[in-house]
Amino acid sequence: MVSTFTLCVAQQDFPVDLENPKMFNQNKEEPHATLLPFDNEEGVMENDWGKSPYYQSLNGTWKFNWVRKPADRPKEFYKPEFNIDDWDNIPVPSNWELQGYGIPIYVNTLYEWTRDPQPPKVPLDYNPVGSYRRNFTVPEGWKDQQVFIHFGAVKSAMYIWINGQKVGFSQAQKPLPSGILHTI
Repeated sequence: MVSTFTLCVAQQDFPVDLENPKMFNQNKEEPHATLLPFDNEEGVMENDWGKSPYYQSLNGTWKFNWVRKPADRPKEFYKPEFNIDDWDNIPVPSNWELQGYGIPIYVNTLYEWTRDPQPPKVPLDYNPVGSYRRNFTVPEGWKDQQVFIHFGAVKSAMYIWINGQKVGFSQAQKPLPSGILHTI
């Protein structure tokens, strides 16, 4: 059985979860050491993730949409039938500001996204949202295996959907491993 999936990631969905000081994540694995199984001792000793039959990198070119404020985001982009043909391509991993979207934030900037913060309210006028999509195929040998998706450098907040189903949410925490077995 070979299945192809659409992975959708949106940073800074709005507003409920981001304005709830008690909400940090949904369906996120508890913190743990990042380990990867191999099918033989040589693989373990070499420790090259790309050579494990249980690892698939999603690094590469993703479809990308960037907007200045949450109200302008494509709200239903996670649905498989949503047309993303006119979206840009962006390399992942990367930083969208360094790819020409938004304003780079430098270490000498005191506060990133507003001059007059009103916690827990999220700014409405300038609070960029990036939406990402990527198709991938799960290897046939992974059927009935425990499968995780891992994002190692997300800043701010993100939701994950696979095939139109919400898989998880996380904010201000890196990395983000989520179990996705029930979705595939």
